[in-house]
Amino acid sequence: MSITYPAIIDKIYGMAAANGSAVSYLPAEHCPNPDMAAGYRQQLLALLDLLANPKAPSLESVFATGTSVPAILLHPLSRGTAQLNLPDPLGLPVLDYRTASNPVDSGDGGDAAARRGRDAARRYAAGQMVVSYMYPCCTAAMLPKGKGGVVGTDLRVHGADGLRVVDASVFPVLPSAHLSATAYAVAEKAVDIIIIRHWSG
Repeated sequence: MSITYPAIIDKIYGMAAANGSAVSYLPAEHCPNPDMAAGYRQQLLALLDLLANPKAPSLESVFATGTSVPAILLHPLSRGTAQLNLPDPLGLPVLDYRTASNPVDSGDGGDAAARRGRDAARRYAAGQMVVSYMYPCCTAAMLPKGKGGVVGTDLRVHGADGLRVVDASVFPVLPSAHLSATAYAVAEKAVDIIIIRHWSG
């Protein structure tokens, strides 16, 4: 654990506090929404548990041919948007990942003096970031509706009848693992839920 790591944890705790700065890092269209703010704070608290756990990885590196080794951030704090394509409803959704919109994702967790010395390197690193690395998830979070959630623990979409979501989008936060096996676990749980509901009438 580096010297700056406790400072990063403290910064996230501050963001997650009731009067913290978490809301200011959400997309502008979500800032007035108290449900989204409450859900984001809950996600930050869950991420703090993962980040403070020495057995839960926060970064992944993929070793392959070539001269660079990517560092993959498993628990980003930045939040983007996924919206309907209004000019073309049948087209692809409009995605804005807002990569590194939360400064913690680009390593901004230390004191001001240390930050000033690393600003140029950080700006360069942020410009080299890839928006996603094979981990599409968390866009239909399993959270209460009052916290910005999309599905409940039965995988049903809040406010919709006969509609469930069964894929990696229901994770509230990215787990410290690859998504394939984790998504299989969600599917197996969905089977149990549906069978029990079917046989119970």
